[in-house]
Amino acid sequence: FGSRAQLCQICPAWISSEGSSLRCLLSSSRSSMATASLPSTTMMTVASERLGAAVEGDLGFARQAAIGTPLRAFLERLSSVNGEGCPWQGYLPAKCRASLLHREASLQSSAAGLPAGQSGLGGAFGDGSIKGNVWNFSRDAAGCRLVQRAIEEAESDAHREALAAELHGHVWEALQCPHANHVMQKCVFALRPEATQFIIDELSARGGVLQAARHKYGCRIVQRLIEFLPWSQTRGLVECLLQEVSTISRHAYGNYVMQNLLQHGTQEQRDCILRAVEEDVRGFAEDPYGAAVVGGVLLHGGAAARCKLAAALVEDDGLLLSMACTRLGYSSIERVLEALHPEARQEALRQLRSQADTLLASRFGRQVLESLPLEAVGTQRQQLQPQPQHLQQQGSVCNDFAFSTDNAAALVAPSTVWQA
Repeated sequence: FGSRAQLCQICPAWISSEGSSLRCLLSSSRSSMATASLPSTTMMTVASERLGAAVEGDLGFARQAAIGTPLRAFLERLSSVNGEGCPWQGYLPAKCRASLLHREASLQSSAAGLPAGQSGLGGAFGDGSIKGNVWNFSRDAAGCRLVQRAIEEAESDAHREALAAELHGHVWEALQCPHANHVMQKCVFALRPEATQFIIDELSARGGVLQAARHKYGCRIVQRLIEFLPWSQTRGLVECLLQEVSTISRHAYGNYVMQNLLQHGTQEQRDCILRAVEEDVRGFAEDPYGAAVVGGVLLHGGAAARCKLAAALVEDDGLLLSMACTRLGYSSIERVLEALHPEARQEALRQLRSQADTLLASRFGRQVLESLPLEAVGTQRQQLQPQPQHLQQQGSVCNDFAFSTDNAAALVAPSTVWQA
């Protein structure tokens, strides 16, 4: 039924079994829409009104502990934007949109430090003002935005540091929180370097710099520290990371820290990473995450370092193919070709051309073939072009549906399929 029906189909995917009244409501709305004789737009209006009633009833201004995480995430997403924040939000009933706008106004009043009775977050945190509740606000999806805004718009450094002082002792907890980690990143960005020393101290006190670098949210904080603090202040932290270059580089989140260090670190730090890669080129190139660090060296390293590493990748037959078929490595193939001398470049193209069939079978390998010069690929480039439908062989797959003469009529008349 168009965009409105898509809304009803998408919503249940965000909802868990706990607090599933909204899911049941949408399911019943779709089933009634499928069987009722009323026009689809009328039934869609009914479903939209039911959706609005459920959201308006479950939303509230205080966090509900009994609501499952997917449902809470959906409701928080609705509440975190204004009436024009999402295109599909315009399909919600007027009462529901007005409720969301009222919540946004309440959040803004909370940032101004109004009493709890006038603040939308007052019921959740007791005191509507941010001062004294920074840590509580930081752990909430909407509250963390208020804290970030307060830190950024504070009148002076003293005011910012007063807000950040309430986070002392909570660095490890914030590192594991999907909301509070953004507040820590804002502190690194907005505070004076000496005022953010407590973050480094708490990370180093437990010897957990390596653990933070390999954490889903902690790696973000480590990257901000490397980017915005002086090298002299982060020297000890970086030395811990450089002791485990190989381990961190081959981690799903740690590889981003190494790439960030290649971009913002000192030349000495870059050379340390380069030496680790050169000692085990095959190990890095064949690893799905280590290949991203190889790409970082090719992007941020010096001309001589790029040429030496690219030559090593070509000399070891099969490494280019391995990188070309990985999500984080295929984009580095073009950098390899750019760093090579003409003779070595021709050898690299020969290797890729000889493995064209393997590249064609890979999603990322096909993108590599598309980026190569036409003469280097030859007739294999033609296989990248989709064939017209009337030329496809009988029984082939077309748009995820088996196509044959038996169901050709059904594809022409889809209403027959839906009815069956």
